[in-house]
Amino acid sequence: MLSILVIFTIITGITHLLLSLWRNRRFLLAASRIPGPPGFPPLLGGIYQFYGKTDVELATALLDISQRYTSPVKFWLGPLLMVVVDRPEDLKIVLNSQHCLDKVDPYRFFRVDLGLFAAPKELWKRHRKVLMPAFGPKVVDGFLPTFAKTSRSLCKELERFLPAGEVNIQYQVEKCALKSICATFFQYDIEERDEKWNKSYINSIDRLTSLINQRIFNPLKHLDFMYQMTSGYQEENKQFNIFQQLPKEVKAMMTERQQQFPKDITSPHFIDRVFQLSKNSTDPEAIQDHLETIIFAGSETTATTLATTLLMLAINRDVQEKVFQEINTVCPNPFEREFIDQGALSRLVYTEQVVKETMRLFPIGPIVARKVTGDVRLTQVTVPAGANVAIPIFKLQRNPEYWGSDAEAFDPERFSPERTARRHPYCYIPFTAGLRNCVGIRYSWQLMKVALVHLLWRFRFSSELAMEDLQLKLSMVLRIENGSVLRIERR
Repeated sequence: MLSILVIFTIITGITHLLLSLWRNRRFLLAASRIPGPPGFPPLLGGIYQFYGKTDVELATALLDISQRYTSPVKFWLGPLLMVVVDRPEDLKIVLNSQHCLDKVDPYRFFRVDLGLFAAPKELWKRHRKVLMPAFGPKVVDGFLPTFAKTSRSLCKELERFLPAGEVNIQYQVEKCALKSICATFFQYDIEERDEKWNKSYINSIDRLTSLINQRIFNPLKHLDFMYQMTSGYQEENKQFNIFQQLPKEVKAMMTERQQQFPKDITSPHFIDRVFQLSKNSTDPEAIQDHLETIIFAGSETTATTLATTLLMLAINRDVQEKVFQEINTVCPNPFEREFIDQGALSRLVYTEQVVKETMRLFPIGPIVARKVTGDVRLTQVTVPAGANVAIPIFKLQRNPEYWGSDAEAFDPERFSPERTARRHPYCYIPFTAGLRNCVGIRYSWQLMKVALVHLLWRFRFSSELAMEDLQLKLSMVLRIENGSVLRIERR
């Protein structure tokens, strides 16, 4: 009897598989015309190349595959068809297509389905329209005094590590960025939080990105019921509960203010725009998702880019001194000013080139992906509806075809006005581009510039590492595994 049941199950499974292939024959035919590595789509596809790898090993494996194939190339992530695109001409098509505005299914693993980061297209359009004024130039430039305050607080923290001078710069700048986000967007002061809370909260974000990254590259864990039986799910719940503490506190504060919230509010500030959404939205959970999104995206991404920039300056001491000389010319002794105004920040041209070159080599989101909801014709192939497009920003921004034979080297002069004008604008997309680009670009730029002015005026940074020693780690955001500890000395 048992053998009959087993045979029946196998036959039923094969029949279901064949029916699925028949129903999707047009889609599979279109996919077959796109070059790529072997993989049987209804099963694991090419996912075996990533199974069981650490975050560091994943980064290496993805880079190896990206170098072996030219764009466009298909890859089966389990049953998901991923079409990898990195030609600037094709990226301009994809990132400006109405058929490529939805994020791919694994974005739901972040548990912020209704925030701007992962929201479905139509919801994203409505909410972005309401929230966009909070990221306008006048609003962000109004945060400059706060950025100065948090940057000085960061410098004071670093003073504690002198004269020994070794510091985990990633952790310190994450604290600074988190303070800035809470003070500017939420008018919420976390300055007095103790060190235990800081470490626990920042560690929860790091662990969450790692756990989510591991889940993405294991198709069996895409099934919720299977993932919920793993130790990773239990750990993720634990870390997510820690991460949610701060947005829940902010939401409670917002609830207290709702009684005084005017119906005709026109305030452009984030907290007020979220209030407006809370009154008009049929999705009350969206408010929590927006708060969680802004805390993660605003603090983690900005902090990691700033920490990596400091590492680049520590390795390239000649560049660091050139940046210091520019700071000394444009805004000498920033500690004697109330804050650095936009006029001065706009004159930090070489400093901006340094940050851009850092983001070229180490984009915070090395890969982004979009769901294809209608056929999209690229320059060479058509990506069928139902597929997904993956954009390997890391590969694009190191491609010798666009960046020269020394594309792996750190050279801020690549972003001189003359050389920038000669490149296709979609060769460089660290914040993505097109219709669904990052809303917080200006905020991130201003905070990083203000922090760099204060840090480099007060300290010199150095490191024993060379560029070839750096070990990359992929845990949703791209980090340098061995680059967090820098030596500092007082200028």
